[in-house]
Amino acid sequence: MAFFTHELGEGFDLALRDPATVDGMLALTQANIERLRAWEPWAQGEQTRAGLVAYTNSLMAEWVAGRSLPTVVRSDGKLIGSITCRISRPARAAELGYWIDGRFEGRGVVARGCRAIIGELAEEGVRRVEIRTAAGNERSRRVAERLGFRHEETRRRAFPVGSVRHDLVVYALDIGTGASARQASARRADASQRSERQPRLPAPARPAPGQRSEERQ
Repeated sequence: MAFFTHELGEGFDLALRDPATVDGMLALTQANIERLRAWEPWAQGEQTRAGLVAYTNSLMAEWVAGRSLPTVVRSDGKLIGSITCRISRPARAAELGYWIDGRFEGRGVVARGCRAIIGELAEEGVRRVEIRTAAGNERSRRVAERLGFRHEETRRRAFPVGSVRHDLVVYALDIGTGASARQASARRADASQRSERQPRLPAPARPAPGQRSEERQ
């Protein structure tokens, strides 16, 4: 399965979300579908293998073009979640989206995975990372705050989920300059001692604007 893995400690790691993950991610999504539907627009419809194959293929195409870094989170090799990053190279900006199996919530795994990806983004020249989520999604907001993101704005009723329109909150983090660059460098140095292979973004095929993430905790 692996184009890369990135160790997170305690048996957790990140791996590329490639076609070999489809069946495992489908089973994981279906097992968590009720809690996902509370906050995720993409989870409202029927979850099918064909749909997930198409979505995974689109992620891989974006990854090859340098516009995405799609990963799965694993615990001792078993899929337990997803962290995906959409990248706008012209803007040198990115957006993170994430979710994890309910049995692994509250253990800091998502934050660890996001830190690894943020360090990689800083190395690749990205200077701004955003997290967007529903205002009432307290777990997702806590991840953003734990990572040092600042709350920049709230957009009223701008996040429709099923029949409900939630307020949308936007968090942002400046990276790659000053203290942020030093922190990213320190994280990379630490991670390099534990990682089988650091993830690297391919060179972009062509510039393109960023896309909103389909996955948020």
